[in-house]
Amino acid sequence: IANVIWACATLQLPREQLKRILPAITEAAVDKADGMLAQHVSNIIWASARLHGRAPELWDIMPAMQEVAAERSDSMLSQHLANIIWSSGIMQKEAPALLDVVPVLLQAAKSDGRLQGFTSQELANICWGLALCGLADQEFMVQVAAIVVRTSVGWPNRAVCLDLPQILCAFARLGMRHRKMMSVIASRIDPLLKQVYPWDLCALAWSFDELDSKGGFSAFRQQAWDEVKRR
Repeated sequence: IANVIWACATLQLPREQLKRILPAITEAAVDKADGMLAQHVSNIIWASARLHGRAPELWDIMPAMQEVAAERSDSMLSQHLANIIWSSGIMQKEAPALLDVVPVLLQAAKSDGRLQGFTSQELANICWGLALCGLADQEFMVQVAAIVVRTSVGWPNRAVCLDLPQILCAFARLGMRHRKMMSVIASRIDPLLKQVYPWDLCALAWSFDELDSKGGFSAFRQQAWDEVKRR
């Protein structure tokens, strides 16, 4: 069941095909929810977020998925936790039941130093999910900032260009400022500005404007906006 729903999202099937496939699948998903593993639940919730408005049938099974996700939180891998929290933010209006499981999953992510083993993409996805949910967890965000400060020097360029802008934008949306992290992000992205994708570039420029109340990053902000204008 989970694999079929996941495949629908991965293949980006059109609405007409989804209308034929999903009714029977969603009914079976609810019936078998109690026996699902953490990966099954994560895949279903992630696929529902990816399909979004093209598969409204999946929104109806989110309460059942939320219950199982809460029960399986201790056995979830970092990818499962990140995918569900990100998806909860994406579907906050259509599947509000998922908001109830976010604090549970976030606690699982923070426990026993687990965050140190998360990938940059997983950290970015969790931060973005929290921002979309409007959940400003100070403890978690401070831990993420510390990881960025300590480890982003070794991140590959792709992670720098994609994940750092999303993390910073999440901080800005939540109204949370961490100047040391901002300094590290500016220094890492500065030589790569021309490689940053359009959305991430705009998010980066906007976020620095929102968070740099003292003007300490005015030169970098100008560079970012100059690159936006150039494009």
